[in-house]
Amino acid sequence: RNTRASEQLAYKLNDSLAIAEVSLSLGNLYALDQNRKALIYITRAKDYFEKKRRVFQLSATWVTLANTYLAFGEPARAYE
Repeated sequence: RNTRASEQLAYKLNDSLAIAEVSLSLGNLYALDQNRKALIYITRAKDYFEKKRRVFQLSATWVTLANTYLAFGEPARAYE
């Protein structure tokens, strides 16, 4: 519930870095639940970090995305 409220606030404030961080958090939570929504949120975070040229966060998010694809049995996607 707090994460959803954080997401709504980030969008309301139009804070792209906050949106990226919250998206990554939601993606990680969905991944723990083995829910494929994780890929949507982690990809969203990656896109925002890419737009803002946040290299450290972007590289960490790429690793998270690859690991999530591996967890869902999609090694080809993990190594794209």
